[in-house]
Amino acid sequence: MHRNAGKFSIIAVAVLAAAMAINLGAAKLALKMPTKRSIGMCSMIDQRIALAQAAPSPKMLIVGGSGTTQGIKAKTISEMLGIRAQNFGLHGSFGPGFDLFLAKKALRPGDSVLLTFEYSAYLLDKPTDVSLDVMYGCGHDYLKQYSMVEQIRIMVGFPLSALLDRITFALAPAKPTSLPEYSAWGDQPKGHFPETGEAHARRVALYRPMQVVILADGAAAQEIADFAKWARQNQIELISTWPNTLAFKEYLTMPGFAEIRRFYEHLGIPVIGAPQLAMLPVEYMSDTQYHLNDEGIRIRTARLAKALAARPELLAPLRGE
Repeated sequence: MHRNAGKFSIIAVAVLAAAMAINLGAAKLALKMPTKRSIGMCSMIDQRIALAQAAPSPKMLIVGGSGTTQGIKAKTISEMLGIRAQNFGLHGSFGPGFDLFLAKKALRPGDSVLLTFEYSAYLLDKPTDVSLDVMYGCGHDYLKQYSMVEQIRIMVGFPLSALLDRITFALAPAKPTSLPEYSAWGDQPKGHFPETGEAHARRVALYRPMQVVILADGAAAQEIADFAKWARQNQIELISTWPNTLAFKEYLTMPGFAEIRRFYEHLGIPVIGAPQLAMLPVEYMSDTQYHLNDEGIRIRTARLAKALAARPELLAPLRGE
């Protein structure tokens, strides 16, 4: 009986080790194989970094997910406040750690960063499928910053189906999704998202209030805290504000907004305005609860500029004062 149990344990360990070795090998192979999605995302990242590096300093880099791209006009902020602002909206599924790692490549001493993470980003505690796809495609330097143990853990968890996607793409490459031509301020061209009708508005109206909370011991909080430390060491000022989102009356009583504000203030990062300044009704939304249409972007940007203008001490270094 004991001898059989021992034999079973050895076989189980051997099978597990073989499965881990296969996944590890697949992950290493995938590092050299793009997907349709990773090609498009990596091209977007390259554009974002190149434009931000070309923007004159001191500048305000507006960092967040696609809600930043589809919610704020950096050129308007620049003109209204007499500063140089730059849109650095990426993808909400990247998470704060990856977003900020990429932002570092474009920051110089004297710059400021306006953090505008979507609420869902505060709940991310591990790389998402999207961020892993991009890391394997062009984020090798970000992957390498993890400890060796963590790198192995991530690579062992690589799904074989993802390798199959890469092989399929290599055999029959599909044309990546075309990207907008960002302006020098990183703004998306007006009308990038097509006009939507009543049916679309009814679909967006089906969204329900999100969970608004920040996990004090979560990965996102730690990544932001680490970036705040790096920013202090590199003479870069940080400011935080709220992401644009569909308005719900339930948000008026949710305690998560106060928790997020306390989190930033504990790090010494000022929080601009009230959450409601970034909340708009469904008629100003585009295709998701985070994306605004052109008129929504105009309203949201004007509100943000007004809130920033109320804190002139934060803008003075950007104005050379």
